[in-house]
Parts: sequence; C-alpha cells; structure tokens
Amino acid sequence: MLADLTDKAAVADQVQQAQADTVVHLAAISFVGNADDAAFYSVNVTGCINLLSACAALPQKPRKVLLASSANIYGNCANSPIGEEQTPAPVNHYGTSKLAMEHLARTYADRLPLVITRPFNYTGPGQGKQFLIPKLVEHFARKAPQIELGNLHVEREFNDGQLILILALLAGVIVATGAAFLVFRQRLRAMFYIVAAGTLYGFVVTITKVLINRWRTDHIDPLMIVCFAGLVIAAVLGGYFVQTAYSVGSPDLVIAGLTVIDPLVAIAIAITVLGEADMFPPFAMVGITLGGALSVVGVILLARHHPQTHH
Repeated sequence: MLADLTDKAAVADQVQQAQADTVVHLAAISFVGNADDAAFYSVNVTGCINLLSACAALPQKPRKVLLASSANIYGNCANSPIGEEQTPAPVNHYGTSKLAMEHLARTYADRLPLVITRPFNYTGPGQGKQFLIPKLVEHFARKAPQIELGNLHVEREFNDGQLILILALLAGVIVATGAAFLVFRQRLRAMFYIVAAGTLYGFVVTITKVLINRWRTDHIDPLMIVCFAGLVIAAVLGGYFVQTAYSVGSPDLVIAGLTVIDPLVAIAIAITVLGEADMFPPFAMVGITLGGALSVVGVILLARHHPQTHH
C-alpha cells in the first residue's frame, strides 16, 4: 500500500481496492531519535487506527491482521532475556507510541483477527544509516576515526531480516504445496510434484548454506533451531514429492525437472533476497536469465513428450 497512513480517506480507498486476504502492517516511524515527536503518534498510532478502521469496514474482513509493535515498549529492563509477561515501561516517544498503538488496536479485536508482535532489532540491506548496524558499517567503510553512538549500557539482540524472509517464504511454500496436495491429490500430475520438490530443495540448499556460515562464525542462536526445523520439514516433504513424481511420471522428466528447478530456486533466492548478485555486471544477469529461461523451456517441452499419469 502506498497511501500516507495519516490520510484516512486515502488509506480507506486503497484498502477497499486491495481487498486483502491478509494484512501485515510494518509501516512506522521506527528511528528512536526522530526529531518530530508528534510524528511518532500521528503515524504509529493514528495511522495504524486508520488502517484498522479501513479493514473493519470491508464487507469481507481479512483472515488475519498482523501488527508490528516493538520490544522498545519494555524500556530499560534489567531482565535478560525479556519475557512477554514483563510489564511495559517505555522511556521514549517511539516505545510509548507503540504501546499506545497496542492498546487502541485491541479495541478492534472483536471485529478483526489481530496478531500483535513485539520484535527486537532487525537489520538488512536498505536500512537507513541512522540505525546502529548500517552506521557502524558506513563508518568502517569510510575508515572514520571516530563514531557517535547512543546508550552503550544496553544489551541488544539483532536478527537477520533476510533469514527471517527466507523462512517466511519457505513457510508459505510448505503451506501452499501441502494444501494443494490435500485438496487436489487425485488430479495432480507429475509436474506438480516435480515443481514442488524442486522448489523445496532450492530452499534446503539455501538454508543449509546459511546454517554452515553461521556455524563457522560461531553465530549460534535460537534462530538456527528454527532454520534446522524448516530444513528438515522441506527435505522430508520434498523427498515425498520426488518419490510420488517417480511413481506417476517418467524418470527422465523427474530428473530433468529437478536438475533445473532446484538450482533456479536457490539462485533466485540468492539474487532477490540475499543480494549476492548486486555486483554482477548487467550482461551476467542477462546470461543467467536467458539460461534459466531456456532450461525451463526444455523441461516444458520434455513434459509434453512424456506421460504424466494421475496418481
């Protein structure tokens, strides 16, 4: 959605046009040091309420509305790690605005299926230089002799936004393929199982690489457990789809399809999510795109000449 959250009419218009099945609300003024104190409340509180009012007015309500609050609402807490039962005690306008947003959002709980999260710190490509990690990287790149930081007497947890996105995409793929299998099982053909397995294996390759890199750098945290669980689920489900594909289709088609789809998915994730091709020259990206397209066309042509019997 591109509307200004403080423009109630514009928000309502875009929500009406979108008719979204699921709403994920991440927009906010998130820099604690923002100079305009009033903006925290007009955007983070009133803006959120404008969005919820628009969603509640829809004839077909969203199935889920996720709101991003912040762990900043806990303030300067002495406990570590912080539990959800910790009493909120924000110490700045950002944390206070997020807590106010939570309270007002709950007034819509009888009309909308709300989920309120309190994420800690996330970082990734595109984050503004006023935030800690980009600031440190930028100063290091410039070889700056000194750097100005805020409160150094705090403990912060930073999570990788890219890894979270990969896990979210994998969860979506697992849910989508699992639902399609359960609903349309009797009508599915070999290509469905091949595409599903190849896509899942592409995620397996990517997550395996991430786990190895985090292990080598001693970056071991609870997120690794989630990654490993996702890897196992994807591998098991992918293996089942492969065996089913062999049982209903040609072995040549299965081998060719997996050989193409698996690496294409892994490369797509590396390029679009991990940004591993940011430094590639344009002709290299054109070559990768053409090679992938030709491979897909080859699999499609092969599928036309091999039987895909029903399960």
